[in-house]
Amino acid sequence: MVVIGFDTYPMLPAPVIKNRWETLVPIAATNKVVNYRFKVDYEYNSIPIPRMSSKMSTPYQLHIQDGK
Repeated sequence: MVVIGFDTYPMLPAPVIKNRWETLVPIAATNKVVNYRFKVDYEYNSIPIPRMSSKMSTPYQLHIQDGK
């Protein structure tokens, strides 16, 4: 999932391209910079039962340029 502030947006596998995940996130027209991270939830083998965990990526920053 993509994490922007306190909001999360689930990612889905791309329908045509293998090993690619994508999502759409709402960004206000007045925003010129978006800070985001990726969060991955996963299950791993553990004794006596499998366990769940998650990892967060390092922060990323998207700069939005004017179309002019």
